[in-house]
Amino acid sequence: MAQNIRLDSGLIGKFLCALMCREEKIVIHVIRASLALSYGQIVVDENGDIITILDPDLEKKLVVTRNDLNLWYALLQSGINDQMIEIEILNSISNKHLQF
Repeated sequence: MAQNIRLDSGLIGKFLCALMCREEKIVIHVIRASLALSYGQIVVDENGDIITILDPDLEKKLVVTRNDLNLWYALLQSGINDQMIEIEILNSISNKHLQF
């Protein structure tokens, strides 16, 4: 049972256009999958399989925050140079920016 992810294709198109004009690094905010699970969130991997606390690689897995999810998918489609992307690992989801 995979979690349904809603993508806004218009927003992705807007991000793709903006990505072509960027000069500074693009920041994607993520949290550790174990932290998301501790807050009662359902976490899925790139194949749509549910991640649980029994996952042997749980501490290595990261979850893109909801606010950056469309941007993440736009980046995947853009073919942008990986050196232009910065991953920021957040330690909390209490801030409004860290919604799921």
